[in-house]
Amino acid sequence: MRYVAGIDENGDAIDVVDPMNDKYRHIYKNYNNPSDQVRELMQLKDIFGDDLHKNHKCLTEILAAYTRLINNGARESVRMLKFGGE
Repeated sequence: MRYVAGIDENGDAIDVVDPMNDKYRHIYKNYNNPSDQVRELMQLKDIFGDDLHKNHKCLTEILAAYTRLINNGARESVRMLKFGGE
């Protein structure tokens, strides 16, 4: 999800090479809130199927991980997962 946003953690553009890139760009252009972005991305049936977006626990976990990446970057997020902590 971080990659398909098209911006890396330093704010630099990422050239997203994916056949669904138009859908990703639409989502990130129209939804600024990470919660909304995750919700919309999870509704992409070609990736997540028809019902995964209805699983509240799954959505909560994915949103937490995505938010951690946005707030802390990849390296720190991995450290937090490995050693614990928020």
